[in-house]
Amino acid sequence: MNILILGCGRVGRETARALVRNNCNVTVVDRNQERLLDLQASHDLRTVNGNAADPAVLRRADGENADIVIAVTSIDEVNLVACRLCSLLFNTPKKIARVRSSALNNDDIASKDGFDISRIFCPEQIVADTICNTIKHPGCLSVHKFSDGQAVLAVIRVSSDGDMAGETISSIRAQMPEADFRAVSVYRDNGMLIPNGSTRLFVGDEVSVMVAEDDLDSLLPMLAGDGGNSRVIIAGGGDIGARVASEVEKSSNVKVIELSQERCQHLSEQLSNSLVLNGSASDESLLRQENIEDTDIYCALTNDDEENILSSMLAKRLGANKAMALVNRPAYVDILVRLLDTVVSPSELSIGAIIAHIRLGDVGVVHSLHHGAAEALELVIHGDKTTSPVVGREISDIDWPEKVIAGAIIRGERIIVAHDHTVLQSEDRIIVFAAGDKAVRQVQKLLQVRVSFF
Repeated sequence: MNILILGCGRVGRETARALVRNNCNVTVVDRNQERLLDLQASHDLRTVNGNAADPAVLRRADGENADIVIAVTSIDEVNLVACRLCSLLFNTPKKIARVRSSALNNDDIASKDGFDISRIFCPEQIVADTICNTIKHPGCLSVHKFSDGQAVLAVIRVSSDGDMAGETISSIRAQMPEADFRAVSVYRDNGMLIPNGSTRLFVGDEVSVMVAEDDLDSLLPMLAGDGGNSRVIIAGGGDIGARVASEVEKSSNVKVIELSQERCQHLSEQLSNSLVLNGSASDESLLRQENIEDTDIYCALTNDDEENILSSMLAKRLGANKAMALVNRPAYVDILVRLLDTVVSPSELSIGAIIAHIRLGDVGVVHSLHHGAAEALELVIHGDKTTSPVVGREISDIDWPEKVIAGAIIRGERIIVAHDHTVLQSEDRIIVFAAGDKAVRQVQKLLQVRVSFF
């Protein structure tokens, strides 16, 4: 597959790296030659220096042979125009554009009569939604939604405050028949394992479970103990902080700390039920004054990685129950996952939105997990017993690739947690967990319709 990436910022670079790992032919266009040389030095790809909205540059980048164009420059208008040019000049089959402006992020803009874009996505909204989902379910490190929120993949750290530490997964399931779930991975001692019913969950384990969202809150206290979300402090009143505050203030007591006085004025007019404070999030006296020790969740969402990391660690030391930090640099994320409750990586979340349009088969949603080491994919099953190796068969009878586990099935309006005797049907939406790029490719091939299976 030939993929043209327009923009070599954080999202562009991480997307390029992910696609190269998946054996795609990648070309990256950017105005910044230094960024391009740095990327090319460590990855097998092609780069073109120039304006992504210039037809001559797109031709130099071999745009006529691109199967997919991914426009992720820092300028919305450039992304929109570049996608439209690829339609007009090359009739490119798929165009994906990052658009931050809410005025431009709509179906009319993306339509055939508009800029002819297959998918518009807004990283800030994706990040804000992920943070809000996590705040909604205290005890979760992260929450990823599938099928419009019917099913979720929740990452939970097992705590001594829960009642089930040391129990096997089968034992936990038997003691909680009202909250059916499927454990799909366990992260322990910096390593990941695919669990089964006999796997014991120990304090400190990070277990990923597929569960209906309505059942999640009854499962959480048993694994993570009781938590609260009534008192939330948000450090950073930028785009993401404002989006989170606007949603969370509907059900929680929210305080926003913002350094810019001008931005504080804007936030106080925009938010209805949040207290906006002018100051530095790393000011210990300010945090103490705002009763940080009584805070359920502290969210560091500024544009500065170091500020987010330091203020989150300070908030934890001063008594905040839970701290999360927005961190852009992948190297920082790997280090911090054990020091903070939740580390949110915007580039990782954005890549999931992009990858869904690149995977083989009928893919609905993709979430990148464990910092790119695994994926959770929602795929549609097609065919019948003669053309599919999975339709009409129990999950235990299917020859699943190594490091792949079925998590849940969406059948019409029903959510079916996957177990050994669950029988798959045509048109089911199945959510699978796959550890590693090889496993992802293998499970996509497994679920494809074949002209002659027998």
